[in-house]
Amino acid sequence: MMVHSFVFLLLDVLNISPLHIGLINSYVEFLAFVGLVFIVAGMLMIFVIIFQLLDGFADQLDAAMNIKLLYNLTTVMLFISILAVVSSIFNIIPIVEQSLTGLLSLVNVLFLISYYRAFLVKKVKLT
Repeated sequence: MMVHSFVFLLLDVLNISPLHIGLINSYVEFLAFVGLVFIVAGMLMIFVIIFQLLDGFADQLDAAMNIKLLYNLTTVMLFISILAVVSSIFNIIPIVEQSLTGLLSLVNVLFLISYYRAFLVKKVKLT
Protein backbone atom coordinates (compact mmCIF):
# COMPACT_ATOMS: atom_id res chain seq x y z
CA MET A 1 0.00 0.00 0.00
CA MET A 2 2.92 2.32 0.74
CA VAL A 3 4.48 1.67 -2.65
CA HIS A 4 1.11 2.37 -4.29
CA SER A 5 0.88 5.71 -2.44
CA PHE A 6 4.44 6.72 -3.31
CA VAL A 7 4.02 5.83 -7.00
CA PHE A 8 0.82 7.83 -7.32
CA LEU A 9 2.39 10.75 -5.43
CA LEU A 10 5.31 10.69 -7.87
CA LEU A 11 3.00 10.48 -10.90
CA ASP A 12 0.85 13.30 -9.55
CA VAL A 13 3.82 15.56 -8.78
CA LEU A 14 5.20 14.99 -12.28
CA ASN A 15 1.73 15.84 -13.65
CA ILE A 16 1.40 12.54 -15.52
CA SER A 17 -1.40 11.13 -13.41
CA PRO A 18 -3.27 8.27 -15.11
CA LEU A 19 -6.54 10.02 -14.29
CA HIS A 20 -5.66 12.95 -16.55
CA ILE A 21 -4.57 11.05 -19.67
CA GLY A 22 -6.75 11.81 -22.67
CA LEU A 23 -8.89 8.83 -23.65
CA ILE A 24 -9.72 7.91 -27.25
CA ASN A 25 -13.36 6.85 -27.17
CA SER A 26 -16.20 6.03 -24.82
CA TYR A 27 -15.26 2.33 -24.65
CA VAL A 28 -11.81 3.17 -23.28
CA GLU A 29 -13.35 5.68 -20.88
CA PHE A 30 -15.70 2.99 -19.60
CA LEU A 31 -12.78 0.59 -19.08
CA ALA A 32 -10.87 3.30 -17.21
CA PHE A 33 -13.88 3.94 -14.99
CA VAL A 34 -14.27 0.21 -14.26
CA GLY A 35 -10.56 0.04 -13.42
CA LEU A 36 -10.96 2.96 -11.04
CA VAL A 37 -13.88 1.21 -9.32
CA PHE A 38 -11.73 -1.92 -8.89
CA ILE A 39 -8.87 0.14 -7.44
CA VAL A 40 -11.14 1.85 -4.90
CA ALA A 41 -12.80 -1.46 -3.99
CA GLY A 42 -9.36 -3.05 -3.53
CA MET A 43 -8.26 -0.24 -1.23
CA LEU A 44 -11.41 -0.62 0.86
CA MET A 45 -10.88 -4.39 1.07
CA ILE A 46 -7.33 -3.82 2.33
CA PHE A 47 -8.67 -1.62 5.11
CA VAL A 48 -11.32 -4.21 6.02
CA ILE A 49 -8.60 -6.88 6.20
CA ILE A 50 -6.43 -4.65 8.41
CA PHE A 51 -9.37 -3.98 10.75
CA GLN A 52 -10.16 -7.72 10.92
CA LEU A 53 -6.54 -8.56 11.73
CA LEU A 54 -6.46 -5.94 14.46
CA ASP A 55 -9.71 -7.34 15.88
CA GLY A 56 -8.21 -10.83 15.89
CA PHE A 57 -5.01 -9.68 17.56
CA ALA A 58 -6.75 -7.51 20.15
CA ASP A 59 -7.78 -10.53 22.22
CA GLN A 60 -4.22 -11.82 22.46
CA LEU A 61 -2.43 -8.57 23.25
CA ASP A 62 -1.39 -7.35 26.66
CA ALA A 63 -3.36 -4.66 28.42
CA ALA A 64 -0.28 -2.43 28.18
CA MET A 65 -0.31 -2.68 24.40
CA ASN A 66 -1.75 0.36 22.70
CA ILE A 67 -3.92 -1.26 20.02
CA LYS A 68 -6.07 1.88 19.96
CA LEU A 69 -3.26 3.73 18.15
CA LEU A 70 -3.26 1.13 15.36
CA TYR A 71 -7.04 1.42 15.03
CA ASN A 72 -6.83 5.21 14.89
CA LEU A 73 -4.05 5.20 12.29
CA THR A 74 -6.02 2.76 10.13
CA THR A 75 -9.10 4.96 10.38
CA VAL A 76 -7.07 8.04 9.42
CA MET A 77 -5.60 6.18 6.43
CA LEU A 78 -9.09 5.17 5.30
CA PHE A 79 -10.39 8.73 5.65
CA ILE A 80 -7.41 10.25 3.78
CA SER A 81 -7.78 7.65 1.00
CA ILE A 82 -11.43 8.50 0.53
CA LEU A 83 -10.65 12.23 0.47
CA ALA A 84 -7.83 11.68 -2.04
CA VAL A 85 -10.08 9.66 -4.36
CA VAL A 86 -12.87 12.25 -4.21
CA SER A 87 -10.40 15.10 -4.73
CA SER A 88 -8.80 13.28 -7.65
CA ILE A 89 -12.10 12.51 -9.36
CA PHE A 90 -13.47 16.04 -9.11
CA ASN A 91 -10.03 17.69 -9.53
CA ILE A 92 -11.06 20.75 -7.52
CA ILE A 93 -7.59 21.98 -6.58
CA PRO A 94 -4.60 19.99 -7.94
CA ILE A 95 -2.34 20.66 -4.95
CA VAL A 96 -4.92 19.09 -2.61
CA GLU A 97 -4.61 15.62 -4.12
CA GLN A 98 -0.81 15.85 -4.03
CA SER A 99 -0.91 16.90 -0.39
CA LEU A 100 -3.37 14.14 0.51
CA THR A 101 -1.26 11.49 -1.22
CA GLY A 102 1.84 12.70 0.62
CA LEU A 103 -0.07 12.73 3.90
CA LEU A 104 -1.33 9.20 3.22
CA SER A 105 2.25 8.04 2.68
CA LEU A 106 3.29 9.63 5.97
CA VAL A 107 0.44 7.96 7.87
CA ASN A 108 1.32 4.62 6.20
CA VAL A 109 4.87 4.94 7.53
CA LEU A 110 3.58 5.82 11.02
CA PHE A 111 1.25 2.79 10.93
CA LEU A 112 4.08 0.45 9.93
CA ILE A 113 6.36 1.82 12.64
CA SER A 114 3.63 1.41 15.26
CA TYR A 115 2.74 -2.07 14.00
CA TYR A 116 6.31 -3.34 14.04
CA ARG A 117 6.99 -1.73 17.40
CA ALA A 118 3.90 -3.40 18.84
CA PHE A 119 4.45 -6.88 17.42
CA LEU A 120 8.19 -7.25 16.93
CA VAL A 121 9.91 -5.09 19.53
CA LYS A 122 7.57 -6.16 22.32
CA LYS A 123 7.71 -9.73 20.96
CA VAL A 124 4.03 -10.44 21.16
CA LYS A 125 3.38 -14.14 20.55
CA LEU A 126 0.19 -14.86 18.67
CA THR A 127 -0.95 -18.40 19.39
